[in-house]
Amino acid sequence: MLEYIPSGERHATAERDALMHPYFAGHGYSAARVDLRGSGDSEGVYYDEYTEQELSDAVEIIAWLAQQSWCTGRVGMIGYVR
Repeated sequence: MLEYIPSGERHATAERDALMHPYFAGHGYSAARVDLRGSGDSEGVYYDEYTEQELSDAVEIIAWLAQQSWCTGRVGMIGYVR
C-alpha cells in the first residue's frame, strides 16, 4: 500500500496513520508512506503538486515496491485529491 503525500500532510494525518498503517500490517499488507520530492523528509526541490516529475517519481516508486521480495507485484495506493 503506497501513500504518496506532500509536505505537512503527515502532521494532519498522524493520528489516523497511527491506526491505519498497523492495521494494514496486521492483515498482511506492507504500507509505505513517501513524501513528494522536496517535501517532508524527501530530498530535492518541491515545485507544485501534479507535475510531470511527481508523476514520474510515483511510477518509479511503484515499480520499486513491486520488485521487492516481500511484495506480490501488486501495489495499491491510498490518499485523496484536493
